[in-house]
Amino acid sequence: MQFRREGIRRDIQGLSSQADTTAIVDFKGKVDDRSPFSVSGKINPLAKDIFADVTVTFTNTDLTSFTPYTEKFAGRPLQKGQAFVQRPLSGTTNALKAENGFYVDQLTLGPKNNSPDATSLPVKLAIATAEGPQRAHPTRCPGCGPSE
Repeated sequence: MQFRREGIRRDIQGLSSQADTTAIVDFKGKVDDRSPFSVSGKINPLAKDIFADVTVTFTNTDLTSFTPYTEKFAGRPLQKGQAFVQRPLSGTTNALKAENGFYVDQLTLGPKNNSPDATSLPVKLAIATAEGPQRAHPTRCPGCGPSE
């Protein structure tokens, strides 16, 4: 699986190892010419007690690049689908808090194949059950804990 990264702009202002300072980060670009991504927020990776408060966002990411995996493990090709991800991360040296906002739109699988590694679980039923009125699959997964 390969993704092209294009038009990447990186901006870091105020980077310092001083404990009471933070740098502002703002990275932007596109994946495969159609999926904007960004990493923005405040960090201090050089201080003794590392600090981060950033948000990672991917918009309109084409999921068909994952077809080799869905063919092997789900037993079906991925014909269509886009992902939208927004992941706020915050923490210090010893603890990280993250919230995974993951939204999948128009997830469509193709015909069943004969992969020996495919699950026997009803994958299409699971997808249909998770769909909302617009065939969307919103998921929120908060998480926190030690970063060691």
